Amino acid sequence: MVGEPISEIEHTEVVSNNGQSEFRYMKAISAKGLCLVCHGENIAPELTTKIDQFYSQDQAANYKLGDIRGAFSIVRDVP
Repeated sequence: MVGEPISEIEHTEVVSNNGQSEFRYMKAISAKGLCLVCHGENIAPELTTKIDQFYSQDQAANYKLGDIRGAFSIVRDVP
């Protein structure tokens, strides 16, 4: 929902998947200060070198404090 605080963005539902009921839960993850050390706009040059060396395809950069960084997702069968 537009304007909703990231900390409150979550969704639950029960769906049918191949005849089995599944419970699904998703909660948004916001970028915190510690996240920005590796994923922010001002990454230290020596860290950028290491990230490029070990994660050459990584595109998780230039986030700002509070941006949506991803989501936790859980899927469980419903008995």
